[in-house]
Amino acid sequence: MVDDQPKWTVIVINLDRDIQRLDWVANQLAQKNINFIRHRALTGEDAMQKYPEQFKNCKLKAGEIGCWGSHIEIAECIRDGHYPSPALVIEDDVELPTNLNKLMKSIIDEAPRDWDIVRLSNQSKFKFKLIKEISNQYKLIRYNRIPGGTGASLINKKGAQKIARLKPTLLAIDQHLKKTWLTHLVTYGIYPAPILPDRLESTINKISNQIHEKSRLRISRFERQIFYLHHWKEFVRYYVNYFIQNNK
Repeated sequence: MVDDQPKWTVIVINLDRDIQRLDWVANQLAQKNINFIRHRALTGEDAMQKYPEQFKNCKLKAGEIGCWGSHIEIAECIRDGHYPSPALVIEDDVELPTNLNKLMKSIIDEAPRDWDIVRLSNQSKFKFKLIKEISNQYKLIRYNRIPGGTGASLINKKGAQKIARLKPTLLAIDQHLKKTWLTHLVTYGIYPAPILPDRLESTINKISNQIHEKSRLRISRFERQIFYLHHWKEFVRYYVNYFIQNNK
């Protein structure tokens, strides 16, 4: 253990076969003297075997199911204390900033007490609310529209508890996490996004899937609208409260 290891944990999601991708991110962390935990990523088959009820009759692609299962499993580990909180959960294809240690300390020191998750990748393309300047380079923000992607997020135990109890839907996990009216995650972000995702070619979606892609998309578009209509009360309730809180 490095003596000056910061008071946060790094968790790298990595499939067993992706040795080169693990080397890519491990080398970056080693240059910064940061230890990490490798979390074995689940395939779609793994996830359906471990969480049969959650994925029963699921129409997502195998890669999307594996991604869902991996994040649920990590959230359970943080919730149950197997992984220390807060944890920076990153995928194995991200590019990390040189000042990661300093940035993470600033986020943990400056983030409001109510935070569940702080997004560090996939920069927002929409307006946002400035919470605090945390350095000359970065701002802590609240999103008007949360960006997609699961490249890098800082998650505390309270946030992990919420993620662990989520039920996969017709939406891939990155799209589901954008819907705060579903997740109730108190979500902040860093602008500009300091961690760059998708720096290597994706491998998870190379896993075979029995559902034909075009058919799956046709089903999804229709069923998503039904899904949103079914949850209209949660949507209205969340945004009424959001409007009240932001206009006090």
